[in-house]
Amino acid sequence: MPTEELDAVWHGTESTLTYQVVLDALRELYEQQRTVIQLMYHLECGVAQAAEYLGVPPGTVKSRAFYAMRPLRKALETRGVLGEE
Repeated sequence: MPTEELDAVWHGTESTLTYQVVLDALRELYEQQRTVIQLMYHLECGVAQAAEYLGVPPGTVKSRAFYAMRPLRKALETRGVLGEE
């Protein structure tokens, strides 16, 4: 198997594993926080779009995202996806 193909397989596997670890870490968040993070980062919705979808004010979306990031970062550090700061 050529090196380029091996690299593609490795990166695909690594991406899949990282994705699974991130999903696992997201499960540690409160449901409202998890939903906001998924909307904003996975589906790439803006604050206004997420607020409209959820039926909440934009400030609530910002707050949920802000308070979700610390436990999410900690969960990812624990799993070795992010380096500790």
